[in-house]
Amino acid sequence: EGSRVTPKAVFVHEGYNDWTMDNDIALVELATPVDIAPVALDLEAAPVDKAVVIGWGLTEDGEYPRHLLESDIDVVPNAECNTGIKVIYSKALRQQVSDLGNQYGIAATASERVADELAQQIANPLTDNMICAGVKAGGRDSCYGDSGGPLIATVNGRATQLGIVSWGEGPADADVKCGHEDVYGVYSRVAAFKDWIQAHTGAN
Repeated sequence: EGSRVTPKAVFVHEGYNDWTMDNDIALVELATPVDIAPVALDLEAAPVDKAVVIGWGLTEDGEYPRHLLESDIDVVPNAECNTGIKVIYSKALRQQVSDLGNQYGIAATASERVADELAQQIANPLTDNMICAGVKAGGRDSCYGDSGGPLIATVNGRATQLGIVSWGEGPADADVKCGHEDVYGVYSRVAAFKDWIQAHTGAN
């Protein structure tokens, strides 16, 4: 139920980094116009704390849906998002150092000391080009298959795209893939790319 439109061109951000996921944005130019009112783009970093993510990504039962789904989530400060992700990184780092220590006969106390020192050096994974959203208690989140989808909020009475589903983290030993407590999904922040979008589209 719908129509397919051929893309004329795809513009991938020149600074995209597939390791850090920074500048994770692209524009698709359509070959023909469509008779659909577009959502607005958040080019001015509107102060919002509630949003909706939309997509066909993995659900909690490990299946991909047949129909488009949406979920209400909270927009959270990057500092809070960094903290949750770094807890996961620290746990994984400590486990890896412990495993290496066991392999080479290093005392557990020494391995723990090294792991603690390394964990303190973990850099914040988010850049200013990213925005975080999810639910503190977990249970609702974007997931595999949602990448490239929109994070939308109502701004001045109009549906406005704040972000683009980009990446996320979760405990390696978790039973579910996404929606973990104190860990949020990471999105490309549309407002951070205002100049880049305008340069390619002429939009104001």
